[in-house]
Amino acid sequence: MGECAQAGEGSRTAVRAVRVPWRLGAVVLLAGLVLLFGAARADAMPSVAYKCSPAPQDCSGWYRSNVSIDWIVIPSDATLTGCQDKTFTADTPGTNEFCRADDGAAAVTVELKIKVDKTPPVVTGGTPARAADVDGWYNHAVAIAFAGSDQTSGIAACTATTYGGPDSATASLTGTCRDNAGNVSSPLGYGLKYDETAPAITGATPERAPNAAGWFNLPVRFDIKAGDATSGIADCPSVSYGGPDSASASFTGSCRDRAGNVSNRSFGLKYDAMAPLATGAHAARGPDANGWYNHAVSVAFTGSDQTSGVQACTTTNYGGPDGAAVLLSGSCTDRAGNPSGQVGFGLKYDGTEPVEIAGHPARAADANGWYNHPVSIAFDARDDLSGVDKCTTTTYGGPDSPTASVTGTCTDKAGNATSPEGHPLKYDATGPEVTGAQAERPPDHGDWFTKPVRWDITGEDATSGPAVCLPVTYAAPDSATASFSGSCHDSAGNVSSRAFALKFDATPPPVVDLKAATGDRSVALSWETTPDAESVAVVRTPGVPPEPATVVFRGPGTKFADGSVDNGVRYAYEVRVQDAAGNAGSDSVVAIPSAPPISGGEAVAPGQGVATTGATPPATDASGPRLLAPGAGAVFSRGHPPLLRWMPVPQARYYNVQLFRDSRKILSAWPKRPRYRLTNRWSYRGKQRRLVPGEYRWLVWPGFGPRSRADYGRRMGPRGFEITRSRGVTRAAEQL
Repeated sequence: MGECAQAGEGSRTAVRAVRVPWRLGAVVLLAGLVLLFGAARADAMPSVAYKCSPAPQDCSGWYRSNVSIDWIVIPSDATLTGCQDKTFTADTPGTNEFCRADDGAAAVTVELKIKVDKTPPVVTGGTPARAADVDGWYNHAVAIAFAGSDQTSGIAACTATTYGGPDSATASLTGTCRDNAGNVSSPLGYGLKYDETAPAITGATPERAPNAAGWFNLPVRFDIKAGDATSGIADCPSVSYGGPDSASASFTGSCRDRAGNVSNRSFGLKYDAMAPLATGAHAARGPDANGWYNHAVSVAFTGSDQTSGVQACTTTNYGGPDGAAVLLSGSCTDRAGNPSGQVGFGLKYDGTEPVEIAGHPARAADANGWYNHPVSIAFDARDDLSGVDKCTTTTYGGPDSPTASVTGTCTDKAGNATSPEGHPLKYDATGPEVTGAQAERPPDHGDWFTKPVRWDITGEDATSGPAVCLPVTYAAPDSATASFSGSCHDSAGNVSSRAFALKFDATPPPVVDLKAATGDRSVALSWETTPDAESVAVVRTPGVPPEPATVVFRGPGTKFADGSVDNGVRYAYEVRVQDAAGNAGSDSVVAIPSAPPISGGEAVAPGQGVATTGATPPATDASGPRLLAPGAGAVFSRGHPPLLRWMPVPQARYYNVQLFRDSRKILSAWPKRPRYRLTNRWSYRGKQRRLVPGEYRWLVWPGFGPRSRADYGRRMGPRGFEITRSRGVTRAAEQL
């Protein structure tokens, strides 16, 4: 390619003059050199190239229009022979052209042939491959071959086609021929009659119509009808059918047209000349119970037919009379209209419910015609045809009612049920209400009973009533939280119990280990008792004159010091203890106080010390200092508290005033002067106190030295006064 490029550069002017692209010229030149001299010396020879226009540019094949040829020679100074550019306008089967180039060293010759055919061929006619099938008609595809002529390039091919439709009495097809130069002739027509479509059989008309279901049950003739749109109908014979029986019976109708085409068509019909068979019957539903029907039932008879099938069978409704062997009959008809013989169907029918239904309890009433716990009730009845199958068995367990009732039904074997029947009963499963317990007497002491007591129990019952309650006597054990059970029963036999609380103590507390220790004008008592002892009283004999006996101590405790006695006098002390129930126990001891002998020291002043028990003080002390006011037995109206006054005691630095009501201390005060004004309200031991109507006693102890020494002198008092609800004040009893 490089050497060719150099040759091209040397001949640039020539190349441009003929307007040939270098690549095309090189290809033509190389082809020419190879043809003439072989590949080994191509680079040493002149080159000759050419081009035809229009395509193909290599000038090969036939041209169907004017064609021009251009020659290109390198080098441009080579000696040329031929090498003429020309244009061919006339048909030619082949004109030879050549170009010879000689550069003095070598010579190259290129030859070629120009073929031109601008004239189309001529179709001379068409020829069928066979003769017509019937009466000039073709009834299946026929091949038609066309022929033609061409004066220059010759015929290359003509149409060879097959006509296979459409059907037509004036069918036509066309053909053409093509010459070797590719020119195509004008088309030429070929006419023929063509009908390959068999006639259309449009129906078969029976000589009589079938029954309503479309069935024939006797022989029948059918007239065949058809049509042909092209050649027309030639013949359609009638057909008769008389069997065999079949739901899909058929016969064949045949028709032929004038072109010889034959059509066959099968026609279906339903044909049945044989009667059906009635085979049995069945009820529209199964028996209602145990093979029995108890209300109207539809019975449909059944049959069979091998051909047309059963059209209808007898259907009947049976609703009575009752019977254990009812017989029904029926028949069937097939779809072709053939009737069958009769067949029977039996059934059992009972539409009547049982009678005389009643309920029976499983046991007798629990008490007085009353049931007090669930009872089973079984019902029964009578049925004279199918018989009783089952009855209700139920259990009643409430609610309580004197007019309770349970309902039940019975069903016979045919499934007939009675109307609900009630069975009355009286039912009370609820025990009576124990409403209270009333003691035969009030408590013996406070709210305590100390002796056996009978309790009358009361109760109520809302249903079976009345409540009957038995009395209960309680006699033991002792307890502040004792209880007993009271019970009641009603007419239905139900029993209810309820616990009632009471306080019971029949055992008095004991006094044990009673001791008396004597001193100078004093007696110290000590004792033990049980924890339930609520109060203690000490009675001394002789008492404070003129009393033969005096209560010198009252209150809780287990010790008492009596400083109001004389030496050498024989004193009897009775210690009485009482529990909350009022049970009392006692013990006694004798003591003779005496002065101790003098042994180098002073005797203890008499009357020193104070009772520590908080008990009510003994009767008024006749000796020593005296209480001044109010006088003994003074009476004051409510809201007017008295002023307490007493004789001053030498060297006393303070006094202890104590006030008692109902044997209980309610005030303790320490005034420094020998007087104390009571008030309507005050606080003592964390509790609020009031000066309410009642009897009061008061006493005073003189105190010596600081209060921390608790050095008290001889007691003064006690003395009493009264507070009343009246507004007046009795001053006659006051002593100033």
